[in-house]
Amino acid sequence: MVNWLTNVIACQMIKKIIFNSVCD
Repeated sequence: MVNWLTNVIACQMIKKIIFNSVCD
């Protein structure tokens, strides 16, 4: 469960960074 949660949070953070880069 902990590993799954960490992967989900990391994936969301990566997506936010990618979207922010695209928006900029």
